[in-house]
Amino acid sequence: MRLEKGDRIMAAYAEYRQVWVMVLHVPTQTWRQECLQPEELSDSMKTLWNVSQAAHLAMTRAVQCAVDAVEEHAP
Repeated sequence: MRLEKGDRIMAAYAEYRQVWVMVLHVPTQTWRQECLQPEELSDSMKTLWNVSQAAHLAMTRAVQCAVDAVEEHAP
């Protein structure tokens, strides 16, 4: 993965065997998503992978529950 001048990594999370990286190009306020494959992961990313995967799954479920609750009460 390469960053260009003005890029800022805003988030990264583990999913399946990859790490997804959300990059904001600050000057234009445009977003892109990059995917790091298992062979591209550093030792520290590998160490954090299980924690990130668990947090990602828990957050995804929490958001889905919140959306479902709002939809249940919508007119």
